[in-house]
Amino acid sequence: MFKKLLFFMFFSIFTSLHAQETWNFPAISISDENQDAIGAQVVINTNDKAIASWQRSDGSNTIIQTKYSTDGGSSWSSSPANLSASGENAGSSKIAMNISKAVAIWHRYDESNWIIQSKYSTNAGTSWSEATTNLSSVSQNANSPEIAMNNSSKAVAIWRRDNGSNYIIQTKYSTDGGANWNVTATDLSVVGQDSFVPNVVINDSDKAIAIWGRYDGSDFRIQVKYSTDGGVNWNASPIDLSALGESVGECQIALNNSDEAIAIWTRYDGSNYIVQTKYSTDAGATWSPSASDLSDAGQDSRRPQIVLNNSSKAIAIWERHSGYNWMVQTKNSSDSGANWSLTATDLSVSGNKSGCPNITLTDSNNAIAIWKRHSGYNWIVQTKDSQDGGSTWSSSATDLSTAGQDGYQPEISINSSGQAVVIWPRFDGFKWVIQTINNLTAAYLESLEEYSQTN
Repeated sequence: MFKKLLFFMFFSIFTSLHAQETWNFPAISISDENQDAIGAQVVINTNDKAIASWQRSDGSNTIIQTKYSTDGGSSWSSSPANLSASGENAGSSKIAMNISKAVAIWHRYDESNWIIQSKYSTNAGTSWSEATTNLSSVSQNANSPEIAMNNSSKAVAIWRRDNGSNYIIQTKYSTDGGANWNVTATDLSVVGQDSFVPNVVINDSDKAIAIWGRYDGSDFRIQVKYSTDGGVNWNASPIDLSALGESVGECQIALNNSDEAIAIWTRYDGSNYIVQTKYSTDAGATWSPSASDLSDAGQDSRRPQIVLNNSSKAIAIWERHSGYNWMVQTKNSSDSGANWSLTATDLSVSGNKSGCPNITLTDSNNAIAIWKRHSGYNWIVQTKDSQDGGSTWSSSATDLSTAGQDGYQPEISINSSGQAVVIWPRFDGFKWVIQTINNLTAAYLESLEEYSQTN
């Protein structure tokens, strides 16, 4: 009886904090601590299967490694799987995942050039294909790989590759979760000028949109192309999203299963870089005529991120300089980017600089934002959450990484039930180590209550 009473005391505390996520402290170190590991990424599917990837030094070169979790990130496989071959450097790993299949993509040096490579898994990352597939041609450098996959295992890979004169955005597609890819890469950007920072998305009706920045001879412009068949074919000419006259910076895109899409980027306004968006209601075929300015003028903004759910709720997040330090800010939309909240919300606290924001959003409008903030001594990974699609946020930030050493470049993934996993590299005083932490969802806490009642 006493144990049950004690449990309900703790459970009532957890549930009373429903407006703020409960995290499964302490964070877990999942990379070998004998060598540096950086460049962490994580994905999680609807069955709480998660895959983490990173690049780690083997003493001579950096190799791509992964671990998997079958319980939403509470525990991880004991030994990492090496995806890239030893002998040369590899980096920039990205993973896409559905209910059972996963595709990993990265770039690796082949002693002459950087090549885009891929492996696939048919069991949520428990094991991976023996053979590595070269996606880009080996005769020139390729980098900046990105990957997207839908629930029917249609996958689209994108990267930029040197054609001998300029960097061109290229893509390939797979219809079987990365086991096989089309033979010849498709050039998405027009030759003659450099293109950069590609990103790609695909929804469950096989609509795909690719976005990138391209130099037009005077300035960099944001461009998109769209596909209605999972990346097999693309519209003929790129669509310019950003206005003429000034250069753009980073860009990203989001797409839901209703074919609603939002593109986000930074653009110079003559004085500062401003976060801008446009929206589409037809999977990228047409776009709103004018861009919306999300960040305030007067100071620079950078590193925009965008999420969009199947309820047409969207959240944008970015860094903006306050005149003293970089702050993490956000705005939300309830109509797929047609309209945005008037005033940006400061998520990070002023006084010290913050950066590297990332954001997730479920179809139930639960959102989690993460970033790094300097404590005056070290970089600390922090988080806030929202239960209403970004309209309001938890009052105080939660520190996820331990003080005393730097935590850096956090990434987050969340599934439909709200199970989230956060990953970051943290310096332990000697080496960079990959760490993860997951949240304790309401369903998990309710299962504890049920267990207590029956035991």
